Amino acid sequence: MAEEQHSYRDSRIDDVTGVFNQEYLMERLAVEFKRARRYAEPLSCLCVDLDRFAALNERHGTEFGDQALRHVAGTLRRVVRDVDFVARAGNDEFLVVLPNTPLPGAVVVAEKAVGIIGGAPADSPEGPERLTVSVGAAPYSRLAIRSEAELVEAARATMLQAKAQGGNRVVEVPL
Repeated sequence: MAEEQHSYRDSRIDDVTGVFNQEYLMERLAVEFKRARRYAEPLSCLCVDLDRFAALNERHGTEFGDQALRHVAGTLRRVVRDVDFVARAGNDEFLVVLPNTPLPGAVVVAEKAVGIIGGAPADSPEGPERLTVSVGAAPYSRLAIRSEAELVEAARATMLQAKAQGGNRVVEVPL
């Protein structure tokens, strides 16, 4: 029994970062989305992407890249509440789902994460390296967003806007 529980837990966790993986993210997001829709509760999603990740890996190696991903994941876990969840959604992309959180509250969380991550350099083999993230913030809206996939896509699109504006910032879906 304990072995089955351990295996189930491991199947939900990303090996590199220790946060939830994309498969579990989609399961959990579906539940939270249904809850928000049924009870007319706010729900927000952040898409967080490590800026210049490919260049970091090329310059310092994948071990440092993995360390940078763990730093971002750990920071995100520290700035969210226990009811929120953080998942690795791609190579250097994370999604943060914030149940019962309207967009202004999500932006506060995102700005806090951007400040912490960009505020202290990471130790690379060649010396201090400043890590930054681009964050897109999107709220569930009965009018504009009708599925969890649309919510994730809205957060991802605004993250890409943040990157296009130079990174190290938060961009929110206009209401």
